[in-house]
Amino acid sequence: MKKKWIVGFMMVLCLTTCSACSLPFELPFDVPFLNTSDAVSISGQEEVKVATVEQTADDMVAIRVLEETDVKLIHVMETLRADGFLNFTKDKQGMVTAVNGKENPSDWSACWMLYTSDTEFASAEWGGYEYNGFTLGSAVFGADALPVKKGEVYIWAYTSF
Repeated sequence: MKKKWIVGFMMVLCLTTCSACSLPFELPFDVPFLNTSDAVSISGQEEVKVATVEQTADDMVAIRVLEETDVKLIHVMETLRADGFLNFTKDKQGMVTAVNGKENPSDWSACWMLYTSDTEFASAEWGGYEYNGFTLGSAVFGADALPVKKGEVYIWAYTSF
């Protein structure tokens, strides 16, 4: 056990002192004090941009996924918010209640609706949204459960009823 700890410590020491090293590696055992996200930044690897805000207006935000990922739309949105490209709030149940400062009114006469180009997770029967010559279907899941896919577009549209 002591030998594993020493080897792990030496690997971490090597990573922290050799920031030019960009070779990917994995330790053959768990090191409890090594955070893998720190290891990525220490090794000098660039962070890959997973999504971008493709278009934004007062009543619409279009998000395009650029890379394969195993996360839900809400995680992509949280990353875009952290990077300063999107602002949104959600209630305790996880429902998005405001996008870029525009809030759902208390009488529900309008609200932010989610649409996607991903036909696997869209329903044309629930409504559609025209975008760049295509009709996107209403998302069958909320942002907290909607998987994202590379190349697909996810649109938040403020819709009046």
